[in-house]
Amino acid sequence: MPKKKTINKNNPEALKEAGNKAFAAGNFNEAIKQYTMAIEITLEEPNHVYFANRANCYLELGYFEECIQDCSASINLNSTYPKAFYRKAKALVNIQRLQEALEAIQEGIKIDPDNKAF
Repeated sequence: MPKKKTINKNNPEALKEAGNKAFAAGNFNEAIKQYTMAIEITLEEPNHVYFANRANCYLELGYFEECIQDCSASINLNSTYPKAFYRKAKALVNIQRLQEALEAIQEGIKIDPDNKAF
């Protein structure tokens, strides 16, 4: 029987990959845990992708305010990452903040006009 691979808890990219696997398996709470650990060990040099990925988990779980907060953090770190704008817009639509959702979509389109998600 193969040994279960352990995650290097000091390697944020390994944590992100573990989060991605958990997300793909539909285990959003586990993915949140992995992305949160990646965020916590990179506080000195935060990575926008970790916040955007955790936001996607929150979106899937219906935690729209948390999703918006993480998308905003991602955007503050990298204002050219279209996924953060898209996820933020989806969360805003879900809580009927439609003008803000439209603004997020418009910003995302400016960054990546060929992105089919918008």
